[in-house]
Amino acid sequence: MLRTILPWQDDGRGYNIVMTTILSSDVLVGYFSWAEYDIMAPVQRKTEVALAAAFISNCGARNMRLQDLEALEKSNIKIDSYGGCHRNRDGRGKKVIKLPILDTERLWKYEGPFDSFKALVDMAVVHSSCRLCIHLAKVSREKEENSPGFNKCPCNSTRGQKIVYHIYVREKGRFEMESIYLRSSNITLEALKFAVASKFTSLNHVPIWKTERPEVLRGANDLKLYKIYPVGLTQKASTLLLQLQRDVDFRSHLESHPCTKFEAIFV
Repeated sequence: MLRTILPWQDDGRGYNIVMTTILSSDVLVGYFSWAEYDIMAPVQRKTEVALAAAFISNCGARNMRLQDLEALEKSNIKIDSYGGCHRNRDGRGKKVIKLPILDTERLWKYEGPFDSFKALVDMAVVHSSCRLCIHLAKVSREKEENSPGFNKCPCNSTRGQKIVYHIYVREKGRFEMESIYLRSSNITLEALKFAVASKFTSLNHVPIWKTERPEVLRGANDLKLYKIYPVGLTQKASTLLLQLQRDVDFRSHLESHPCTKFEAIFV
């Protein structure tokens, strides 16, 4: 079921912040978390005859789940449906994330999930209400910074023939920014990543997910930077899409966005 929260009305002209389970929402309300599912538990042997189990409770959702379920049954594919919609089986079942190939799942549990999966589930470490507050605070701060009377810090300085750019970076799920500086002679994505990793390492930064993940997935104390992207992107854009792929893209963004702000995802 999609949960939609419309918290902010703009002078009667409509809502402009939306929270749903869709990855492209302004603020995502996630389904999965490390605490809710024992993702790294050993694989359990299949005991049921049915090829899959369905748990659908929102019968009025605008999607194809029920039609797909009926189509599978018409093709003589047995599906046990425990939910409130198209129920054909009584009982209680455990919620599991099931991959289609058992050998692949076993390998996944030995080697661990991909960084993209970890980054997505880590999102739930910060409650959606807190992330809404962070989003609102970001919008409020941007309005304040763009106001005529705001006392802005210099976004760059000149040293000889070189320009030193002031860049702000924070970890995803946090609000406060840290400052890093890059010289115009070395405006590359690698330089940005190195500067971010060095800055947060020097602060003895502990990733926000450190105590929430299963212990086997916490890794060592070194910081591994998964992605860095401009502040304000949706969950889909920040974790699943490619941002600033080339040095020229980064330089263009830096020049067109003075005192630019970035978010970093550590995995």
